[in-house]
Amino acid sequence: MQDRFSVSQEDLDSAAAQEDIVIVELDEISGYEVTPGFFDAWELQVSAGSLFSASEMTGTSSLVVLGSGIAETIAGSSEEVTELLGKKLLAREGLYTVVGVLEASDESY
Repeated sequence: MQDRFSVSQEDLDSAAAQEDIVIVELDEISGYEVTPGFFDAWELQVSAGSLFSASEMTGTSSLVVLGSGIAETIAGSSEEVTELLGKKLLAREGLYTVVGVLEASDESY
């Protein structure tokens, strides 16, 4: 029986061939599902791209704003974090479009 989140090797190969999809080579990345109010409450700003609005949350697309640390990890030494903007991250739950990268912060959420 196949796990509902599993992806076949054929699907991974197909995704890897697409320039707008990023397959992260990490065992686990954790995050939070938040509303636009979260960014205001914590006075978070982006260093690249933008935050998402309430109207964007009603659509069918899955958007993600990355923290600066994870954005640097995903981009690696071969590209700038700004190059992640507009790309889709392949996660177990589907594809997430990167719309922003937060400024570096000492805060923990």
